[in-house]
Amino acid sequence: SNFLKEAMDSKDYAAATVYFQQLLTNCPKASVNTFTRGTTLYKNRINRARNLDEKRRLVDSLMIIHDLRIEYFGADAKYGRDYILDLKARDVIKYCSSDREMLRSSLKAAVDAAIESNSVKLDIAAMYFKSLCDDFAFDDNITSEMVLNEYERLTPYFEAATDENGLGQKKIFEDSFADSGAANCDNLEALFSQKIAANPDDNELLAQAVALMSRASCSSDFFFEITE
Repeated sequence: SNFLKEAMDSKDYAAATVYFQQLLTNCPKASVNTFTRGTTLYKNRINRARNLDEKRRLVDSLMIIHDLRIEYFGADAKYGRDYILDLKARDVIKYCSSDREMLRSSLKAAVDAAIESNSVKLDIAAMYFKSLCDDFAFDDNITSEMVLNEYERLTPYFEAATDENGLGQKKIFEDSFADSGAANCDNLEALFSQKIAANPDDNELLAQAVALMSRASCSSDFFFEITE
């Protein structure tokens, strides 16, 4: 472990790779530092890749390192599964954004884990929902029901946003939904009719429904009623 640290400090990535692989093979549970240094090591190697094939292999290795860290240190109270999945999702965004299925599944895993631990990061949640809405247009495996369910599930986290960054992520979230084919008039009426019936004096809810239905050019009796 000391040799790995020294090799990283001196930017001797060839030697660091040997030490890292020895630690991973012989004592992966010894220290979480093996994995923190390992991810740094492979990111540096990715940046220095000589060709696309080498870069792809190194990116695959980086993803495996994240998965192994979850396996051995996923139960850590502070830097456990939710934290590691967030790191992995950000690396997928950086290195694998063209792989739509991998991007969406990694983001979803990070969001699901964050919801379980009550540590949702709005930028990752907004990116996940945007990827879901973008892929809805051409991926038959993504249904309008899936988009609507995720919209309902994630809305409370964005509604709680108060700072400038959070409000910016909320706009991305709302725009993604409004521009998706899933946000048609029938779906929007089904989504908001029960909510408004339960909370008829909720002005923010009414404004949200009117804005989305206006954007979808709705003209039903329900739309005119809530607009009034």
